Amino acid sequence: LIFYLTLFFLLMAFVVYLQSPFSHIEDIVVLNNKALSDDTVIQASDISLNENIWMLNRKGTVKRIQNHPVIESVKVKRKLPNTVEINVVEKEIIGFLKEESKYHPVIKDGMIVKKSGIPYKGNYPLLKDFKDDAFLKHMAQELNELPNDLFNLISEITWNPTDKNKYKIELYMNDGFIVQSTMRDFADKMKSYPSI
Repeated sequence: LIFYLTLFFLLMAFVVYLQSPFSHIEDIVVLNNKALSDDTVIQASDISLNENIWMLNRKGTVKRIQNHPVIESVKVKRKLPNTVEINVVEKEIIGFLKEESKYHPVIKDGMIVKKSGIPYKGNYPLLKDFKDDAFLKHMAQELNELPNDLFNLISEITWNPTDKNKYKIELYMNDGFIVQSTMRDFADKMKSYPSI
């Protein structure tokens, strides 16, 4: 009798818990996001506060977040009593493309992300006058191969093609220098920049 009564009250307590605010999501924590804001990731997840933590569809949430073009992968887990943890891995952003008065992030494969929710803050190179996707892709690949210390020195890159050299670029560096170069083997050539 004691065993059955205990089981009954435990089941009742569990049902009451599920119906009470104690089982509702009170906090959503986003980890490892660098370019994307917490709000952007949470909005993409479509998770809302006061939703029952046990009714959370983790697979569906992961799928929704991965639809964002800057997200590489994501893990969603419950942290009891009432926190949801979203751990994201972002695609590498190599710069921002300026189109008229708008700034769009460019990821390492050269894809331009038009609706990213990422504001330009000057912490990535500004890519100007890249009007051909093939050359933008080439530039993105070269920038992706640069060491971080050199990458962080670049403020702006302008594509200045000529009849003789379609790969000509001009760089404005954060240390005040202007560099004229070519996209061909750009990453290898720039390794000598600090010594020059």
